[in-house]
Amino acid sequence: MEIIAELTVPRTRETLIERALAVARYADSLDLPEAPMGRPTAHSIAAAHLVMEEAGIDAVAHMRLADLNWVAFESMMGAARMLGVRRLVVLRGDPPVKGTPVGDVDTETAVKYGKSLGISMGALISLRRGEGDILARASMGADFFLLLRYAGQKDMLRMIGDRARVYPYLLIATPRNVHFLSALGQPYITVAEVPKTIDELAGIAHGVVISVPKDHKALLDVLKAVRETL
Repeated sequence: MEIIAELTVPRTRETLIERALAVARYADSLDLPEAPMGRPTAHSIAAAHLVMEEAGIDAVAHMRLADLNWVAFESMMGAARMLGVRRLVVLRGDPPVKGTPVGDVDTETAVKYGKSLGISMGALISLRRGEGDILARASMGADFFLLLRYAGQKDMLRMIGDRARVYPYLLIATPRNVHFLSALGQPYITVAEVPKTIDELAGIAHGVVISVPKDHKALLDVLKAVRETL
């Protein structure tokens, strides 16, 4: 099972590399969101290249389609290929805090274009959707899916896994972030529940994305504990 750690791109290169090096001791790869909640960050494609080159850890970069017209989209895809980003997740993204959404490119079209360049292309699936919508999305031809709102739906994971590799997010609450996670309204688990959840997913999911928002120290502690149990 692949252990992927979610790492929000920080403001500086130095902090990015420092955190990536720390995570690399326990995780197999990083998940790098782009502009979460529509707030600008350094682009995850550039961040993925840096952590691969300077921290020696693979990375899954995200690309927000809502911000891109066709020229920008193809330029960013070219950048991903040139910089050696091997896995890319395309998503519409939250409404931007600045500017107006563009949305020239839909997820399915982006997946097909990226695959034509030899990039392993992923997308998001929210398990809050109905079964028909989920299976239709799982059949779009993506190489892998990151699954939102996982809360024990193992049968659904199996069905999606018949079509592509699946990586559910495990959203983990700590005293520092529990109020933030409660406001998001998404399912989460406690630190103590992580080993049991991963054990239940063994043989079903191809990996998991460990997400501990706003608590980097706890992320490292969780990753260390997970690594020791595998």
